[in-house]
Amino acid sequence: MSKKIIIGVLLSMMLVACQAKAQPEGEEVSSQLIPLTAVIKIEGAKESGTEVKLVASVMQGSKVVEEADDVVFEVRKAGQDERKILPAEHMAKGDYGSSYTFEEAGKYYVVVHVTANGLHVMPEKVIEIASE
Repeated sequence: MSKKIIIGVLLSMMLVACQAKAQPEGEEVSSQLIPLTAVIKIEGAKESGTEVKLVASVMQGSKVVEEADDVVFEVRKAGQDERKILPAEHMAKGDYGSSYTFEEAGKYYVVVHVTANGLHVMPEKVIEIASE
């Protein structure tokens, strides 16, 4: 019986050692530790009835993210629950954009939802839209 216990303990130790080696190493692990960031820019006249370009510049550490899994903008007027969801397209150098026309003057919240490299961020920008 003592041989069975010794063999069982040795097999358990081998399994633990194999599992430790099977974990991802190097860049895969460290890339998930580097924070994902997105900065929202609004390009164009900030007036009601005028189309603007919503742009998110996405980076992970000092590297631009060229292939994000998903980028969408969420636009909501202050004091209202209705949200507009706008898919974004990759433009260049880590920039993702979508066009939008603010129909009314007022304060708006723009949130960009970015998923890339197993991480998700959703920064928000407040924008004031003037009347025409």
